[in-house]
Amino acid sequence: MVLAVSAGVLTAFKVLHILSAVYFGVGVVLATIFTLQVPNTPTLPAKAKVMARSGRAALTILVPGALLAGIFGFVLAFMEFSHPFAQKWILFSTILFVISFVLGAASGPLNARTRRLVEAEARSPKPSRAAYQAADSLRPIILAGINLAIAVALVYLMFAQPN
Repeated sequence: MVLAVSAGVLTAFKVLHILSAVYFGVGVVLATIFTLQVPNTPTLPAKAKVMARSGRAALTILVPGALLAGIFGFVLAFMEFSHPFAQKWILFSTILFVISFVLGAASGPLNARTRRLVEAEARSPKPSRAAYQAADSLRPIILAGINLAIAVALVYLMFAQPN
């Protein structure tokens, strides 16, 4: 089912989709940069600040950008194609988007819990070794890397539209 819309409306949705995808991409890059900085930050209070910046980038840029890009992309697919999921690039983009969304939904609360632990320990006179280990864990770096790779793949699929 192709939604019957004027060319102006279609163009507006394309622009909104691209802008929200760029916003999402900026959030992914910022969150990844901050996540990569945490293990190289020397003190626990400084690690907590960098982790807080990463969380803010995720909550204020990455998540809204992902939601808007997904919504606009889904609407656009039905505006332009009668069977959008017959287009392999749309199907693959949707699968990647869902994987990224699930990873973010799973890792967000875990990262927030780790950040709260590090912040609490940073205020104590003698921070525990567990707080340093939690802050320097490779899990957030791996998940950020996966999300970055997915974002790059989504950009490629959006522009190349291979079939």
